Amino acid sequence: MLRALVTGGSGMLGGSLCNILKNRKIEVFAPTRAQLDLADIFMVRDLLTEINPDVIFHCAASVGGIQANIDSKSKFLTDNYVIDFNLLTSAREKKIRNLAYIGSSCMYPTGIDIP
Repeated sequence: MLRALVTGGSGMLGGSLCNILKNRKIEVFAPTRAQLDLADIFMVRDLLTEINPDVIFHCAASVGGIQANIDSKSKFLTDNYVIDFNLLTSAREKKIRNLAYIGSSCMYPTGIDIP
């Protein structure tokens, strides 16, 4: 049976994806933020070793509304860089060949000069 790790599985997008995968008889692992701190590379490595997924759907992100983006400036960019780096680096180390990254421009501060 195919095994999938879905980060952000309790969010709107990740939760919908989990339902679709389960309906297709794919074994889904969707740890909560309390179960997996993506900012902790050792936790990420340990989880990937434990579940050995065939595919990763990366839907997790540090997010907030418009006011949070205004108040926090680069916080979301920095937080998301860390969790993305940890997951992508760990997946490469574990030789996980299938990964879908789902992101939104909302996670970056307004006016940042990055394509």
